[in-house]
Amino acid sequence: MNTPIARALVLSGLVLALSTTAHAQITGNVSSDVEGLFGAQSDVFQQAETTIPPWPASGLGFYPITGPVNVPPLYPGFPNPVLPVNANIPFVPAGHLSPTFTDGQTVANYSIYGGYLGAGTNTSDAFVVLGVPGAVGMYLNQPQTTTGYAYEQANFAAAYSVGAGGLAAGLPSPRPMIVTGSVINGGYAQFGAQVNYWFLTTIPGTTIVNSTTFLGSLDYNYQISSVTGPFSQLVNFTSGGLLGATGNGFLEITGNAFVAGDPFNITVTQVPEPSTVVLAAFGLIGLGVQAVRQRRRRAQRLVA
Repeated sequence: MNTPIARALVLSGLVLALSTTAHAQITGNVSSDVEGLFGAQSDVFQQAETTIPPWPASGLGFYPITGPVNVPPLYPGFPNPVLPVNANIPFVPAGHLSPTFTDGQTVANYSIYGGYLGAGTNTSDAFVVLGVPGAVGMYLNQPQTTTGYAYEQANFAAAYSVGAGGLAAGLPSPRPMIVTGSVINGGYAQFGAQVNYWFLTTIPGTTIVNSTTFLGSLDYNYQISSVTGPFSQLVNFTSGGLLGATGNGFLEITGNAFVAGDPFNITVTQVPEPSTVVLAAFGLIGLGVQAVRQRRRRAQRLVA
């Protein structure tokens, strides 16, 4: 199988295997927070998990990679990092499944989790991704009969403590998302996300930040407006790489993910881990063997 998904999964498995062989430098998660926000009927209806509407209307997209322009930030100064992250809705490592946002017609939800891979020696080993196992990453369904644009956005931040050995530079393994849905004639749909990496040093014994260094970002961006009907696309991040860091400190990941459009429906799903794909493949093989055996039994009964 030589498809983009297959190649991405193979690379993901290789990088994961390599990252588990070195000495750990990420020593644990300190705190995390996420906020989901929803707008429908061209921002006439607004809903959020902890923020109280209203906020200024964002206008019709396409939006920049930071999402609808007037959606409230997670905290003052966001997406710049802060310490400590105020954990109103923590999502690392257990994950968070949002409530259902709805104005009675358009419906949306999301799920998110984070952590770090293997020994945590690289900046890229730490992650925040959409899609708690068993749940979609983001979903929004806007019926054709509704009026105005709609969107859903999740703003997030997660901080990890780092030991004296610091972190190595490099890119993470591919973390593709499958974006599916449909667009009504004359409409559009968009999925975007930005995952920013920062390294913070503090005054010893405190959480007072002494210096902040931007290490790089992972950007997802998919827009569609020229197709009427269903669409399906594998979307991976683009990045100029992630820098390393030296000494004790904190690795903080901040950013956002959003879906938006009018009129449309969209589902963003994380590509399964390689182990999940292998198990699924064995399951399909088992079903195939069972089907062959059943056909043989039927044929034998007919002959008899």
